[in-house]
Amino acid sequence: MYLAPLAFFCLILAADTPESGEFAVPVEAAAPEEGTFEVLPGDHPAPAKQAEIPVRQSRLAWMVQSLGCFYGLIIPLAGLVVFAGACLVVALSKRPALIASYLVFVPLPSLIGIFGSIQGVISALSFIGHAEPRPSDIAIGISTALFTSYAGLLASAPSYLIVGIGLFVRTLQSGKSQAPFGSSILP
Repeated sequence: MYLAPLAFFCLILAADTPESGEFAVPVEAAAPEEGTFEVLPGDHPAPAKQAEIPVRQSRLAWMVQSLGCFYGLIIPLAGLVVFAGACLVVALSKRPALIASYLVFVPLPSLIGIFGSIQGVISALSFIGHAEPRPSDIAIGISTALFTSYAGLLASAPSYLIVGIGLFVRTLQSGKSQAPFGSSILP
């Protein structure tokens, strides 16, 4: 149940390569033609400027680049561990209080995503502090900040569903067995 929505989401993003998802890669521009400018004695010709050519990159590749190695491994792993624990607690516990206490652990992937957001913002702001920041460097920090919290929420969602539904079902089951003697819902 946990891997099916994630695999479907990744397949959708991998197949999509939009025009707006282009990244710029610097390449050397052609040198100016002879005679277009005059070089005086003692002057040095200006170095060739870098031109940027857009390169296509899928959204899945962008997601992997935004998360990086650390968050790309830790967030799904934390989501899988929390989901497996939620399934075990819901399946083995008959007490709603124990299931409700597991809600403390469910937001773990989201908290890791928040740490990634803070790290991405710090990275973007440190590039802004440079004398001449490049927009691509700032964009990498911002994409890390936004996508890590998104991935953390995505990894936490199935666990919230399992614990919420399990808590509801167990509360209903325990409510039927703990009804006072002589009282019933149906006549």
